[in-house]
Amino acid sequence: MGKWMKNIISSLIIVLLVLLIWFPSKIEASIINKYFNSSNDTTIIHTSFEADETPTYALGTINNQDNWSVVSGSGEVVEDSIYARQGGRGLKISTSLNTLRVQHTPFSGSEQGVTGIVYFDMCVKIISSSGEEFTINGYDLFGSSLKRAFVIDFTVPTGGAGSIRINDGWHKVIIAPYQVDEWYRLAGKINYELEIYQVMVDEGGPETVGFRESYNPTASGARAANLKEYHQLLFNLGTMSNTGSVNAAVNGFYVGTYLPEGVVFPDPYITYTVTVNQPEVKSIALDPKGPVFKDSTTVTASLTLPTGYINCGWTGDLSGKRFG
Repeated sequence: MGKWMKNIISSLIIVLLVLLIWFPSKIEASIINKYFNSSNDTTIIHTSFEADETPTYALGTINNQDNWSVVSGSGEVVEDSIYARQGGRGLKISTSLNTLRVQHTPFSGSEQGVTGIVYFDMCVKIISSSGEEFTINGYDLFGSSLKRAFVIDFTVPTGGAGSIRINDGWHKVIIAPYQVDEWYRLAGKINYELEIYQVMVDEGGPETVGFRESYNPTASGARAANLKEYHQLLFNLGTMSNTGSVNAAVNGFYVGTYLPEGVVFPDPYITYTVTVNQPEVKSIALDPKGPVFKDSTTVTASLTLPTGYINCGWTGDLSGKRFG
């Protein structure tokens, strides 16, 4: 009986496939300076780098200004219409046959970041690019570890055109084409609880994908364990070590918990498909039957046994000793 029961238990495999369904929405392709907010909302950064804004950015390198650092390549606040979507200033990010690492780090790996829902909103223009893709990364930091929640990249253009992509895990998803010397508004919603993010380009509908990396953060200083958070936004060429050349403009830059004006992110409709491999003798039944279930649905698996046998319990993620 023991061997027979082990075969039953080992034959029970439940595979959960997350199906993310999303719906199109529309945004205006312009720099947005207003955000819906409440007393509980947090602005991490909100700037177009203009002289009359707070905090005020000095012209020149952005290194050591308002939590910005330039590790390699160049990040400069410039007064130049090429880099200004509106107004007179913008952020120029560039490198020539070298690595690139320009980052905004409001929270270190030993500090509590922002969890729950975090939005970003920015306008980006690729002026020139070769060698490797210009990439925007959202990082979670804990201790000396850094893990990517979201990744957006602009492929190296061919004939003045390329693609804007986002990462769904390791897989890259094209969400829009782009033209060199044209501005594009990128707006996104990061859900640190569900480990998904949504990105829209200009008037396109949002694409919903899973986090770039799967990870379980550990405690470090004031940083709590097991809680995924926003800590850093980083521009590079796909990795810290990739080399290439890029000249890009960034403006209308925002990260925080306010919903950007003119943006709609429908709640993702999440379902799970449960597949049961039946044992050699008798059967396993699901209640409700499924096999497709909405998120948060409680599903009970019951094992019907022949006379003289008992259910010794479930292995894996199942619990209880109910039997038919």
